[in-house]
Order: sequence, then structure tokens, then C-alpha cells
Amino acid sequence: MAYSRRNRVALLAVFVSLPLGAAPTDSGDFSPLASRIGFDTLAPGQYLSDQFLNRGVRLRDTTGRPLRVIYPQTLGLDTQTPQGAIQSRFILPSQGQDLITGPSSAGIVIDFTTGQDRVGFYFAGYDNNASGVLHAYDADGNLLDSVSVTAKDPGVTNFIGIDHKPGTIRRVVFQQNGVELIDELIFEPGPSSSEEALEQALDEGRTRAERLAAVDELMLYPSPAAVEALRKLANDEDDPDVYLRERAVIALEQLYAYEALPDLLRLGRHTHRPLALAAYNAAWTLRQAFPPPDQPELTLELLKNFLDPDDGYLKVLIRGVISAGTRIEVEASLAGGKGAIQPRRNLVFLDSNDEFRYSGPITAGKTVEMIREIWFDVADRPQDPLVVQLRLKRIISPRDDQRIADFITHQARLHIDPKTGTAITPTDDLALPIHEVLGGPKQ
Repeated sequence: MAYSRRNRVALLAVFVSLPLGAAPTDSGDFSPLASRIGFDTLAPGQYLSDQFLNRGVRLRDTTGRPLRVIYPQTLGLDTQTPQGAIQSRFILPSQGQDLITGPSSAGIVIDFTTGQDRVGFYFAGYDNNASGVLHAYDADGNLLDSVSVTAKDPGVTNFIGIDHKPGTIRRVVFQQNGVELIDELIFEPGPSSSEEALEQALDEGRTRAERLAAVDELMLYPSPAAVEALRKLANDEDDPDVYLRERAVIALEQLYAYEALPDLLRLGRHTHRPLALAAYNAAWTLRQAFPPPDQPELTLELLKNFLDPDDGYLKVLIRGVISAGTRIEVEASLAGGKGAIQPRRNLVFLDSNDEFRYSGPITAGKTVEMIREIWFDVADRPQDPLVVQLRLKRIISPRDDQRIADFITHQARLHIDPKTGTAITPTDDLALPIHEVLGGPKQ
């Protein structure tokens, strides 16, 4: 059966039959103030486990392994919820590598730092007969209740939820009879932090020990209010306790507080080095956990090759292409790896060698093409594969005080056989991004 393709987020799991009790909760049972997570800040290829700790949520599979994000086109399913508010990626239990020939052996586990009244999400059914099972547990691991729902539609428009008041649900486990998907996690009342801890952390009249204890409590019992309090503390230039501000920055890093990234980039330039270093490392962690979801596509192609008997050089003509789904600002270049010689004259294939760099914007749906002639001295490396690379620096924030505030480097490599001059496709060479902030990688 064919399904429409749309960029939506989803989580995948499998089914284990267990006793069932309660009637399922409907999406309309949740209040407008319920917390919702759509996974829209995630990018394909990354792993997901603790990125939503700032929302009081941790996700993994039933073996304790992180979930992996993949493109929705892999399965070709429409994952649009009735609200139509979710768009991004799928998430797959990490040991379920083969989506076509067999399901994963793991389900989805969702833990909450505070007790919830009700939890739910949308799930998909390929053949309209898929059964989703949701189990709820308390803080001691006791099974509270289980519900089962049979899919009525192949897309992610089937809702499953569970209710167990007052605020006793600390974990849910979702399992299905096949590799299926969930979308838009909804829970309430949502995480909360004690008012005392929120006030104590910001009160300069309290002792350092009291304020540090409050920061620790906000980190152990996260909530949006806790993240906001930690951001205020980290940014408070009038607070005389710089060490406390540093601890607030570390707490934001531990909570994966993505909304604090602009603050951390700014604090990375602070004159107090320990605070600046803590902010720098925190920003690097957040960029690793939340890379921009719309990654550019990099491809390399070997167009021509020629082994010159006069000088012993293998001369190759390389084309690199960059495609962008959204508008991005980049600096890109084509270059050879170890042993490469970048000729400036007497070229074999080209009249000039000026087309191998590009700097500027790439608009949505457009491509940029670069061509370069590169020579290799194969006499020095008769056995080792030769490497050509396309390196792209994606500018997230512009230059400021001669430093790049935030950028990501994407790198694609092409291996060439030095004996034949033909391209080799290595199995372990992927065009994965290298995440960097403030002009360099994490120190």
C-alpha cells in the first residue's frame, strides 16, 4: 500500500502483549495548557535521549539505548496529526536498523521527572489493523494501567492516551505489532519547579550555599520556569557571584536548554574566563544535540582522470555540488587531501582553476556547483587511497569582533584508487556535520 510523503516527526516501536485495563484517553481530554513536544528541532542522523530534559522528559528504547532520527521519506508515511502542527523527522529505536525486512525488538520508553495526570500521542498503522499498547508506571516502577488502541488509519492520525490521576504517571512504555510511529507527545500537568527554588536561585540576599542548592534543585526537577530562572541568573551582569552564574550555565547545558543557545554564545565572549569557557562548552553541547534540521546535501563526482607519464602525477577533475532545502549562508571549497598538489597553471582539463570556492547565500531549492583540477603524486603513495573533499562552513551567526559566533562545518569526501584513478565508495565515509561555535571545536 502506498502512502503520501510529508516531513513529519515520529517515533518507532514494537509490540509485546500484556494485560490491559483502562479505557484509552482521547486527545480532547487534554487541556489547552498541556505540554506538547513535536521533535521539530531534531535533525536526521542524530541520536535522541536527553534533549528534552528541560521539559522534564527523557526518551529511549526499552533496552536503554538512545533513539535515532531518520528522514520520513524512508518509510513514505503521512504523519500529519489532526492539528497539522508537527513537521520534521522520524525516530527509530537504535537497534532496529532494517526498516524494510524486519521490525526492531525494542519499544519506546518515556520518563517524566514529575508525576503526570495523563499522557498521549498519535501513532500510525500501516494496514489499519495495527494495535498500539501503552503502559503507565509510577515512580517505583509499579504498573498503574495499560490501554490498547487499534489503528483506524494508516497515517499518524490515531491517538492513544492514558489517564491516572492524581499525578502518578512517571513512565510510559509504548509497543506495537510492527515498526510503527508516534507523533506529538502530549502530557499534563507538565513539569513544575518549586517556587522557593525559583526565588532562592535569583535572590542575591541568600547565602552562596543556599543559592547553589537552589540551582541543583532546578536541574534535578526541570521545567520551563526553571530554565528561565537559570537563564536570568546566567545573564545577570549585576550579580556579584560569577561562580554561581557559571553553575547556572552548566545547569543549562545539563538540561539541554536549546532556547538558551543565544545567551550561551554571548557569554562565550565574557571577560571572566571560567564563565566564558563554561558557556562555550555548553553551546557546543547544544549545537551537537540540536543541529539545524534542514541540512544541506553535499555530493562529489569524479569527472575525468589522467596519469601523466612525464611527471608521474595522477591528474583528476572533480565536481562538487551543494543543494539546500532552505536558504543558508555558506563558505565552501574543493580541495585534495594528503599528497595533493593544487596546480595553478598548465592544467590538463581546465583553462583556469578559479571555480573551486564559493562564499555567499544558497537559496532554497537551488544548487551551487564547483569544479577543480587536482594533482596527486602517486609515486609517493602507490597503495593508499587518495582523498578529495568538499568542505562547507554554514554560517549560523555572522562575524562579530573578528570571530565567527556560530557555524557548522559539513564535509564530504571522495576516495580515488591511485592505480586506476577511479573513484572508490568507502563504507565508513559519510557527509556528517562537524559542530563548532566561537571559531573552533570544543576545547
